[in-house]
Amino acid sequence: MGSKTLAKSIFLSICLAALFLSSGCKREQVDSKRIDAANLYRKSVTLIHSYIDSLERSNDSVEVMRIAEKFDSRFTALNYEFPPDTDLKMTEESNDSIKKLLLLLVETRKKKLRNLAGLDLDTIPQGDSAILPDSLAQTEGLAHPDSLNQSVKTSR
Repeated sequence: MGSKTLAKSIFLSICLAALFLSSGCKREQVDSKRIDAANLYRKSVTLIHSYIDSLERSNDSVEVMRIAEKFDSRFTALNYEFPPDTDLKMTEESNDSIKKLLLLLVETRKKKLRNLAGLDLDTIPQGDSAILPDSLAQTEGLAHPDSLNQSVKTSR
């Protein structure tokens, strides 16, 4: 009887050890996804800030549009540096921060284009593109802000 009890104890110990080891691997995977999400957030914020600064220092509308196009391609490329669905692991606060920064980038670009066109910003109601020249009305944003509610990563 003693050897059967000992065998059961050893078997139970091995099963518990295997269970702990397998759960440990899963935690590393979850942690690595969260680390990737934090890195994506940090790099996204840095990229957006640098392009906002570039827009504020731009001298003509061609440069503003070039900066906006380059931002689109760099932001997309940044998202593809990470595994799929990394942005879904970001916290709600991180996604909200990125959304606000993207809206600030769009507003900065619109304001700069209006200033370069010589339009008085005090006489233009916010969001009213009806009185803008056609060339400015077509530059109304990177994407509709509501499309950024769940994710900042573009679909593949």
